[in-house]
Amino acid sequence: MFENNQSILQSAAFNYSAAGLATLPVNKAKKATLDTWKKYETIQPNDNELRTWFSGSDLRTVGVAIIAGKVSGNIEVIDVDCKYDLTGSLMKDFCALLKEHLPELFSKLVIAKTVNKGFHIPVRVPISHIEGNKKLAERPATDEEKTADPKQKKKDLIETRGEGGYFVAAPTPGYEWIQGSFENIPLITAEERETIFTIARSFDQMPVELPPEEKKTGLVCAGGLSPFEDYNERADVPALLERHGWRFHRRNGRRMIYTRPGKTDQKSSANFCTDRRIFYVFTTSTDFESGRGYNPIQVYARLEHGNNFSAASHALYKDGYGSRGQVTNKGKQSSEEIKAELFDGKLTIDVSPAERGKCRVSAKTGDGKETIAKDIFNLSEADRRNKFIKQIETVLPLSGDEKTGVARELLKLADASELLADSVETAPNSGEVIETNFQILKDSRIVEQIYDGLAIYDPETDSHAIAQSISDSDGTTYAPLDDELFTKKGGIYLAETLTEYGTEAELIADVEKYLSTYLDLKPLFLKLTALYILFTYIFDSDSILELSYLNATGDAGSGKSRFGLAVCIASHRGLSLITPSAASLYRIVDKFQPTLFLDEFNSDVNSDDAAAIIQILNAGFQQTAQIPRQVATADGKYKTEMFNPFCPKIIGSLKQSASNAFNSRCIEIQMERTIRNDIPLRLSRKLLNAALNLRNKLTLWRMRNIQTDFDAKLDQAERELRASGIMPRSIQINIPLFALINDDDLKREFITLLKERDGILNDEKQRTFDGELIQTLHTILFDLEEDGTARWNDRVKTQPADGELCEHLRIEKIVSMLNNERKGKDELKSGYVGKKLSSFGLISKQILSRKSDYHKKSAILFDSRRLRIIFNNYALPVPPDFYLDHLDQSGKPLLNKDLTWSEGDLKEDAKKSYLDQVKPNGHNNSGEWSKRSKENPVIESEPKSNKNHPSEKCQHCGEKLSTYLGEIYCPMGCGTAA
Repeated sequence: MFENNQSILQSAAFNYSAAGLATLPVNKAKKATLDTWKKYETIQPNDNELRTWFSGSDLRTVGVAIIAGKVSGNIEVIDVDCKYDLTGSLMKDFCALLKEHLPELFSKLVIAKTVNKGFHIPVRVPISHIEGNKKLAERPATDEEKTADPKQKKKDLIETRGEGGYFVAAPTPGYEWIQGSFENIPLITAEERETIFTIARSFDQMPVELPPEEKKTGLVCAGGLSPFEDYNERADVPALLERHGWRFHRRNGRRMIYTRPGKTDQKSSANFCTDRRIFYVFTTSTDFESGRGYNPIQVYARLEHGNNFSAASHALYKDGYGSRGQVTNKGKQSSEEIKAELFDGKLTIDVSPAERGKCRVSAKTGDGKETIAKDIFNLSEADRRNKFIKQIETVLPLSGDEKTGVARELLKLADASELLADSVETAPNSGEVIETNFQILKDSRIVEQIYDGLAIYDPETDSHAIAQSISDSDGTTYAPLDDELFTKKGGIYLAETLTEYGTEAELIADVEKYLSTYLDLKPLFLKLTALYILFTYIFDSDSILELSYLNATGDAGSGKSRFGLAVCIASHRGLSLITPSAASLYRIVDKFQPTLFLDEFNSDVNSDDAAAIIQILNAGFQQTAQIPRQVATADGKYKTEMFNPFCPKIIGSLKQSASNAFNSRCIEIQMERTIRNDIPLRLSRKLLNAALNLRNKLTLWRMRNIQTDFDAKLDQAERELRASGIMPRSIQINIPLFALINDDDLKREFITLLKERDGILNDEKQRTFDGELIQTLHTILFDLEEDGTARWNDRVKTQPADGELCEHLRIEKIVSMLNNERKGKDELKSGYVGKKLSSFGLISKQILSRKSDYHKKSAILFDSRRLRIIFNNYALPVPPDFYLDHLDQSGKPLLNKDLTWSEGDLKEDAKKSYLDQVKPNGHNNSGEWSKRSKENPVIESEPKSNKNHPSEKCQHCGEKLSTYLGEIYCPMGCGTAA
């Protein structure tokens, strides 16, 4: 069959080399004719080597082979070996499934026929997925084959040639390219590679057995079939699948093709092989693991009992499966022990039942003669498992990998030990059943409600599963919340399963791609919105106590509603509410902490429901906030209930709210009418499915990160934002989102945006009457330079002394400046202005000195600390030396070393923590007070007010007098009472 046509082989070798493929000479047995070829796994042969190999000098050389792996550009070959196929249709069926699941890729595949009626399908794979040779499908050897070769237990059907392997190619006799060209071998994605492998594995004919820990949970009847064995033989698997939402698509030979539950564009998600009774799943969007075969009992246990094989066994026995004899625990020793051997028999672990909820656990050496550790504990408790491993290490040193192996084995035994507890003759578990949508168990596992069940994540092993309920180590059982908002028909959007997402950067990129597909956003808004979606999945972390909202603003038709919906349904527990009642809104937010989307929100509407929304928005940015509500009880009385409004919120509105406090809590996303033609206008299933796929990934990311201590990141974010000069309120609200940013350019853009927003808020604040009044005081004291800095103006020259009346800040002068453009009834009165000033904590008194040109006029008592706070709140600059007399070089107040100072901002709520070195109102009518204040700035008690004051009303204007730190004064600006 083989001919020594060296010129043809040499020409082919050079052609393969030109296409980037490394080659080798092979003999009739398909073995390389070189003494060693290992170096060519990494280095391509040169032209001289190719000429020598295929020159005819070595008569053994009859063919050419292509080396797989990185040296040939990441080549991997699917080798379909039909000589061992007993059906006669292996390649035909394999290609039919490839066309079914990868129709576009199949037409690009390069296929070669081999000498023994087999086929080679070479593909290029991502470099990160280059692996060695893999077995994908095998079958048991027939009796004839075993007779011919007793050592032959199985035959290969489909395998790969990867790194370290090679495959024979044309023009070797018997080999030919029958589809495509070797110059155009396609590059496939990791997902396409996994689909090809899954399809190949579905042809595996080796028996599918239960894992060891699942075997131990079955029941067997003495002298007969177990329920598992009986069910595997006669179960109606298609009916079971269809009962759980799997839809039959069509039949392909011996395979029934099914589409997964839920909405999907895929017509084929899995198949059931009718002759072997094996169910194979090709998608990652189900409870089943992609690429693995499931026999009927495994399908039943997963769909009907959340993968609890003990429950499945008992239920099947009740339904008539298995012989009706005496029931015993399958896989148990007579002593009802479970055993596990590790490290090739080096260590044995025995588990037997003890008191309720606990097991007797012992570790022995491989020969079983020496017990090196023993304890009685609940295997579900992580800390007790770790303690047991330490016991073992005191006698038997373990490497890091061995310790991990013991930990995993104990975790498996924890699941298997559930049946042991059933054999203890005590009362049934009376543990409480609690409905939950999120729970961190005592053994550190994390539980999150998804559609139709609970997702369970184990941080110890980085593994996850889906179940209908789960029991904690204390016997408490957790089940999903039974609420209309947690159904697939609407309400709160949940994940359907847990899906791997790659790196965090890849996950963020997926979110950005999703947003850009359905929304037209500026690049900065796109990135911030993607991070906000990510943030919603960890907002309830213990480290995060404050959050910001997203506020989409724009004209009608600008896409606000689409923005809110797209963000909402991708976020954690997204909930879009239309005209909710006040009572329901409080309870929903408190109970579920959803990502709340409020469309077309109008704060000007006067209703109880609008008031409830405003209250939730105003208070809901802090985790510690509570809203009290009076609720009627059954007996007609009322009681106070507290509601927590803390949750992420997305607001769609035509314009920003008139409330600066609310606006300062929002990141405004400015929407404009799009000119893009590729954005779908209608709501489609594609959008809903894309959001669901994201939720599946983001929920797994949440479970991996929810227990992370974010304090260090939050502290660093606060330091960076403080250094940027942003207003304190903007810093406070935006720290959590800023902490998620890893790109320095994006940080700078975000800071620029926040500064612009601060400027807008400050401008709006300054346009109010309060802002006009404060700006008037600022104008009297300072002049502004071109660079925006302030200096004392020529009239004032230097800073007045604290506690003294400042004649420049006379009430009449302030009123005159305010009335400069006011006429008639709009003119302001001195009493009104004095009252406004007192609301800022500024005290006015009469000038009593007869030497003053303004005798009997009222003026403000100069309080540099108070004035600096006020000017800072209105973004008005002050001279560098303003208020410095009160500071040491560290920038902290001398009178209270614990009071922090930053960027000229003193905390308002700290103003009562100390007294100034002189009385704040400056009216020193007591020498003793002045003496004490200098000796001890922090006065323990204040001087008593004047009890002999003749009247409670001002003698000048009749206004009721007020008291400030022991001094009686008129709030209308008339001065201190005589």
